[in-house]
Amino acid sequence: IYSNADQDPAKQQQQAEAALTQGANVLVLDPVDGKAAAGVVASAKSQGVPVVAYDRFIAGADYYVSFDNETVGKIQAQTLVDTIKAGGKTSGDIVMINGSPTDPNAASFKKGAHSVLDSSGFKIAAEYDTPVWSPDKAEAWMEGQISAVKGNLVGVYAANDGTGGGAIAALKAGGVNPLPPVTGQDSELAAIQRILAGDQAMTIYKPVPPEAEAAAKAALAL
Repeated sequence: IYSNADQDPAKQQQQAEAALTQGANVLVLDPVDGKAAAGVVASAKSQGVPVVAYDRFIAGADYYVSFDNETVGKIQAQTLVDTIKAGGKTSGDIVMINGSPTDPNAASFKKGAHSVLDSSGFKIAAEYDTPVWSPDKAEAWMEGQISAVKGNLVGVYAANDGTGGGAIAALKAGGVNPLPPVTGQDSELAAIQRILAGDQAMTIYKPVPPEAEAAAKAALAL
């Protein structure tokens, strides 16, 4: 049984209940909303069905498979700092565009990034937690920051390629030239193209097969 909730936590709840009704023996769940998904886990457990939390943590799940997300945040931030310094700047403003407040991974990326940026010598001028990782919301927020940081902006920490793309679109529309280094994550095609064009500083590739295979093995074992 396979379902995709298209970033809708209510839809995901319905899909999980439907899978249980159809006799699923184990759920592998990539939660849209980690907190809301705890209800799915409780429902599954009441029926004796174990749950594998895939990529994002869910309280109460029987197994959790993911990458080291705090380290991802550290790598993003350190690369940003190194890129800024390589450009000859040792001070200035950084803005942080974090991930969704309902995604536990976003908190880990943020924690890792802060562990580097807070002692980097650069000022975190503004920070935003992007609802549902929306590139449009990231772009709109970045548009609102340009006047405050223009002239002092030396870098943008964006937690993934989508929010990074939104930030870059806002910076271009706001006439910021040259663009400051902007981070990313996920190695999306559009991000690779932006890197080749010189618009995005970096991304992080997290290969699907090791994570998916680990989840599948756990599901079978459970």
